[in-house]
Amino acid sequence: MKLNYFLSLLFVLKASFLFAQNTYVLEDKPVQKIEDFEILMDKNYTFEQILNDSTLEFQENPKSYKFETEEYCWFRFSIQNNSAYGKEYYFSLTPKINNLLYYYDFDDEKWKTTQAGLAITDFKRIEGIFSVYLHPNKINTFYVKSKVNELNEQEYPIYLSIYIYAKEAYENKEQFIVVSWLVVTIAMLLFFIYNLYIYFVFRDNTYLYYLIILLGAILYISAFSDVFNFVLPFNFYNIGINSNGVLYAYTTRDILNFGFIWMILFGYIQFTRSYLQLDIYFPYWDTILKYLTYFLSLFSLFAIIIASFKSLNIYYSLALISNLFFSIIILMIFSVGIMSYKNGYKPARYFLIANTLPLLGIMSIALYLLVYKSSSSSIQLLPHLTLLSQTLSFAIALVARINLLKDELKEKQLQAEILEKENGEILARNRYIELENEHIIADMATAVNKEIDLQNKIKSEASQKTELEQKIEEEAKQKADLQAKLEANQRELTANSLYLYQKNEMLTNLQKQIRGLSYKNSSTQNKDGIKEIKSVINNDIQLDSDWNNFKIHFEEVHPNFFKELNEKYPTLTKNEIRLSAYYHLNMSVKEIATLLNINPRSVHKAKSRLNKKIEAIDKEN
Repeated sequence: MKLNYFLSLLFVLKASFLFAQNTYVLEDKPVQKIEDFEILMDKNYTFEQILNDSTLEFQENPKSYKFETEEYCWFRFSIQNNSAYGKEYYFSLTPKINNLLYYYDFDDEKWKTTQAGLAITDFKRIEGIFSVYLHPNKINTFYVKSKVNELNEQEYPIYLSIYIYAKEAYENKEQFIVVSWLVVTIAMLLFFIYNLYIYFVFRDNTYLYYLIILLGAILYISAFSDVFNFVLPFNFYNIGINSNGVLYAYTTRDILNFGFIWMILFGYIQFTRSYLQLDIYFPYWDTILKYLTYFLSLFSLFAIIIASFKSLNIYYSLALISNLFFSIIILMIFSVGIMSYKNGYKPARYFLIANTLPLLGIMSIALYLLVYKSSSSSIQLLPHLTLLSQTLSFAIALVARINLLKDELKEKQLQAEILEKENGEILARNRYIELENEHIIADMATAVNKEIDLQNKIKSEASQKTELEQKIEEEAKQKADLQAKLEANQRELTANSLYLYQKNEMLTNLQKQIRGLSYKNSSTQNKDGIKEIKSVINNDIQLDSDWNNFKIHFEEVHPNFFKELNEKYPTLTKNEIRLSAYYHLNMSVKEIATLLNINPRSVHKAKSRLNKKIEAIDKEN
């Protein structure tokens, strides 16, 4: 009996000694790598067999392994906690596709399981992470059954590794990531809500594209921080192994990032077109950026589909091309901003200032991903800071743009007031001339009557012929003076009427500009003033009536002129009829050129064309 007890004790001590050689002694470090583990290729073993069958031999850590036909692989490792206190740790095991962990609960005195990996939806931010409790002053043994059949077709062997993370350090890092995401997201949401209100008030497309950028930035940061893993009930993945044996995965996060980057760049391009008014100042570049958005959409859709169903090497090639393409788009946007600034477009200065820091950040991310092909903790906050700075700088640029629009609106209002004043003066002068013409016409009628009376007196009073002839000559001279004065007044009326016509056209254009500016102005302080100016301008615009008034006054002195001219030369244009009227008033070339605001040489050419046209019509008749 004692002999059997001794042999059993000896066996246990020997087994403990052999097993202790593969035990990792826990250290006080935030991150530790376990290399003392063993593996066993699965052949449909049960856990009871793995636990109790001594004929199953685990082999020591081979560092890397090329799986060919295996479906599962067993891992075994032990961690010795020499502390008097139990400690909670997190650990990950590569490959982390679908891992089933077996651990012994000393409190319940039984083995328990938990599962994690890319193929498992556990609503955790990071896939493949296990939470374990290391009992004090004990050797804690763990078994992991890892599904490896998806690695059989890989070209390179995979590097096997186990890392453990101290709970406090790991959770502090997780908390930092989540809190930083939450702070940036809340800040962007506040900007989004505020600018959404501004958009609904003014319906300015620039704000609409800014909202698209904000929404894309919020979603991109959420995907970049793996926040969607908390809520998505599924997880898509496509794995690959590089030449260094490192396992990479194209997951749901990467698909979402492609879509959200497209949203940001789409809004970016459209924001640039609207903010810089490229359709007005640079229509060529506006067309290029317009079609660039179509190409960007097709390219992003193509990249998502191809990378989802093909090998991961194709994804890396697409990522390389995408980052280069996105960088070219950003540089193109920046170049257009520089061109607008050089051409004197004032808002372009604020556009460049607002875009410099975000563009540098986006370029840094693109270049980093281009070189390292994956994100790491070293750039975890770079997208947050870049997109947040973009949000703030764009908001500042929009405010600066509004201030510029206010200044431009004030300048247009001042021009409107000056033109309104000049228009009033011209109208008063025209009214005075009309009244004076009425008196002249009345005096001319009186003179004609007197002339008739004198002629009658000549017939009836031969003896008073000489005296009457003198009176007739005086009346004729008076009539000639009145006629000359009438013609002078008619020329002045003509000039003023045409000037009024041009002023009204300027007021009409100015009215359109003020209306466009008032829609883009986010301030409501000048709305009443703008409405009052619009009303005054509308009342002062008399485009058609002024020319008709001119014709009426002209025909009072030259009856049937326009009627006879149209009957004799029906093919004359409106401008040719007007030119004929000016020449009929014996106006000089210089006076006509001044009225029409053209070069005297152009008046000569117009007169020559008119004479040729009249001669041609005369020959036909």
